[in-house]
Amino acid sequence: MGNATRTVLGISGALVALSRAGQARADDPPAAGGAAGATVGTGGAQVHAAGGAGGGGAATKKGEEDTTPDHEKVIKKLAVGYFGVSQIPLAGVGGTGAGTGLTRNNVTAPAVGIRYWFADRMGADVGIGLGMQGGSTETVTGTTTTTTDKATAFGFLLHGGFLYVPSYGRHYKFLINPFLNFGRATQTVKPGAGAPANTPDTELSGIKFDLGGRVGAEVQFGFIGLPELSLQATIGLAFRREATRLVQGQNSASDGTSRFATTVESTPWALFTNNISAFYYFP
Repeated sequence: MGNATRTVLGISGALVALSRAGQARADDPPAAGGAAGATVGTGGAQVHAAGGAGGGGAATKKGEEDTTPDHEKVIKKLAVGYFGVSQIPLAGVGGTGAGTGLTRNNVTAPAVGIRYWFADRMGADVGIGLGMQGGSTETVTGTTTTTTDKATAFGFLLHGGFLYVPSYGRHYKFLINPFLNFGRATQTVKPGAGAPANTPDTELSGIKFDLGGRVGAEVQFGFIGLPELSLQATIGLAFRREATRLVQGQNSASDGTSRFATTVESTPWALFTNNISAFYYFP
């Protein structure tokens, strides 16, 4: 786990401490003629944003504080959002045939899906990621222009997760999140210039399978009047199987890797790079 794990654990503890500090400030009576306020800085991991007017909380009389936990305000609400980026493996090859050596490429498939809380303790995530990449190259030699299309690669990723909340407070909750990912990528490469006649196409493919679980903390920012917004940080343990395969006529080559290891969902700077996760709840 190392420094990355300690970083995420530190984030989780800091988020819980921040939410409790915000709650303590909210419990203090406001000064006459003044209004209570708070600011917070974010540092990474996953962000969730829930929609709905007034934060979805119970109505209160003027001057009374709404003590409904933020988590309960999003129960039985459907959210759409972004789960993260997954690299799906894809076989690659140098030269024109299967015998020249198998290499590895990747297809990036950002996962987008829905989150739903069935009850205060249970919820689910379902997502799908799609990725396609291709293009062309152009060469100009004197008055001759040669355009060559690149082979198009396509990949998809399916994500499913179960959410269990062993405990939660006014602005935070602890999560246990078993999950499963399955991805597949394919590409068909036509014979290059100078290849022998009747050379078959080269079929490239790859799969990815993840099965594991994460634990962590999620904080909803109700202590600054934004219960729809949350920040989540987790660590976990997962089994991963990745395999690539190349087929050209009767020739083929394949490569597979299996591993079981601890995982870190994100790094502290991921909020500002490729792991921003915003969820919007329907009313």
